[in-house]
Amino acid sequence: MDPAEHHSLENFIGKSLDFQDRDQASTSPTVESTKALALKYGLSEAQWDQLCREGDAHRTRGLTFFKAENWNEAIHEMEQAFVIAPYDSELRFALGKAYARRFLEREEESDRNIASKLLRRCIDEEPNHVEAIRELTGLQKKSSALSYRLIGLIILVLAAGIIGFIVSQLTANPNAIPPEEGPVETTLAEQPLSPEEAPPFSITEDTSGPMPLPVLFPSADPEDEFRFESRSSTFTRYGDKYGYELLGVIQPISVEIKVMTATVELLIENEITILKKDFEIHPSYRAGALPGDTIPFRLLIFESSTPPALTSARISLREFDRTPFTSNVEEGGIVPLKTTDIPLPPNFNLELRERNIQRVDGGIFDKGSAALKLNLTLKNTGDRQISALKLKVTILNKQGDELPLIHSSIARGLAQRPPGHFDAVHSIVPSVLAGELRSIQTTAYVPDASPEDIGDYQISLIEIE
Repeated sequence: MDPAEHHSLENFIGKSLDFQDRDQASTSPTVESTKALALKYGLSEAQWDQLCREGDAHRTRGLTFFKAENWNEAIHEMEQAFVIAPYDSELRFALGKAYARRFLEREEESDRNIASKLLRRCIDEEPNHVEAIRELTGLQKKSSALSYRLIGLIILVLAAGIIGFIVSQLTANPNAIPPEEGPVETTLAEQPLSPEEAPPFSITEDTSGPMPLPVLFPSADPEDEFRFESRSSTFTRYGDKYGYELLGVIQPISVEIKVMTATVELLIENEITILKKDFEIHPSYRAGALPGDTIPFRLLIFESSTPPALTSARISLREFDRTPFTSNVEEGGIVPLKTTDIPLPPNFNLELRERNIQRVDGGIFDKGSAALKLNLTLKNTGDRQISALKLKVTILNKQGDELPLIHSSIARGLAQRPPGHFDAVHSIVPSVLAGELRSIQTTAYVPDASPEDIGDYQISLIEIE
């Protein structure tokens, strides 16, 4: 996607978020009004169709994670879908319910507030929305219970401390002899089975643990242009339901990959397909992947039906937009990584290089601000794989002073981290192995500034696993 197209997309999504921020809006967005808005702010019919497909993919993944009760990933996917489709009332309720369920688990006030906001909007639009009313009522009861429980815990801790002190004073005996140490007894249930005693492992058994499933990539696909690698392919039973997860990477060989989507088929005996699902490997809004890069991807399927006797999974390309590119990733200047506050753990090391940098205006919905768009190359130069990496970008002015940062209008209603923080490697995708390269992208916004005010930048380590 070129800068003009990306700018149009940002403008549209920024306006779309406005609808979500207006709790008392006189009119709710519709499919027609949202499309008209997209065309008004520069998207073409083809780009709108592509955006809808990407939104549908996020929606499907979000609802799949929701069924699996994976609230973090469900929220992550559904938020992206809801930005594109603010008119989707079913999605709004599912997102509110996911936040509510995560609040019940983590008891974080921010989750409760977002859930209440989304559920109340559902009730405003449909006063007889029984499920939304039930979820909102449950939230309110839980909040009240937490308040009473907190008071009870404080009283209990104080009482326990007083009683413990009295007992210790009454039973203290400085001449007491400690008991002899002896072997710790282990119950039969705690003793692990030896390999000889362990039951045989079969894909058709009713087990809840993940089981490896072979994955096939047809040789008819262009092997000279890229390499496909499956890092993990597992089938898991959940009683009368089942799930399939595929983690892998694509490594371009002789092309720049601009867009790649695929279809996965789950197969039973005689290669009979029982389920098909489309998914994105490299979406159009990402910068092109070059030879030397690794493109991570993750696919998750969750089905509420009887688990079949699967034999394998098969992947085939659905859309593949690429151009010839014979050289490897260009070596840009090294970007120093600040690790003064959080040092790198033993055997971890990495290198960041500049691939592309742009200093631009913030856009229509971020008027008066400036943005720094970064595309960096991450190389794992250590001995351990990097499974998660959080970084922070700091922007300096021409005099070397740090500039304040804000969230863009696209992320302002959804962001749950400070401005400038970003996931260079997300924990849900395949890890970056030793020696591998990966393209990372982020955009930082400076309020009340122009592109000419932006000088150098710094990257700091926040977290690494």
